[in-house]
Amino acid sequence: MSRRYTKEEKQQVLERLIQNNGDVSRTSAETGVPKRTIYNWHKNMPMPMPMLQLPPIVPQDDDSPSHVERASGDGVSPDDIDTLRELQQRMLAHIHLINDAIPDAIAAAPLNQLVTSLSQMTDRYLKVSAQLQQQQQPTEMIITFEYADPKDNPTY
Repeated sequence: MSRRYTKEEKQQVLERLIQNNGDVSRTSAETGVPKRTIYNWHKNMPMPMPMLQLPPIVPQDDDSPSHVERASGDGVSPDDIDTLRELQQRMLAHIHLINDAIPDAIAAAPLNQLVTSLSQMTDRYLKVSAQLQQQQQPTEMIITFEYADPKDNPTY
């Protein structure tokens, strides 16, 4: 019949396992508890979830320059557009570099990593291109007049 361990004994063995950096064989030799039992305890042990430390959110004042800048204008300065264009050119160079490396890497390197990085770079390139296209298109204003009486509306 298998031996039953108390909660205190189990806790001591698990603490010893942590001290041994997860070495089940060493812990088993030191405590006399079978390896299989330690494996089961370790597998069923609730692992504490690491808490992600986020910086506190500080509310912005309504008079802050970033708030005023966002509220007025189209939001992207000409310097930002130039930076986006430069970024777009560098990304295109990286895409070509990765694409050229794929045939050589098929035999030696993990192909999935190259294909993943190529697809990520292509996706980012398309997003930057779309952002630049939006900034280059002139904005068109549409003004409509509506009359209170539908009979007063002109027929176009």
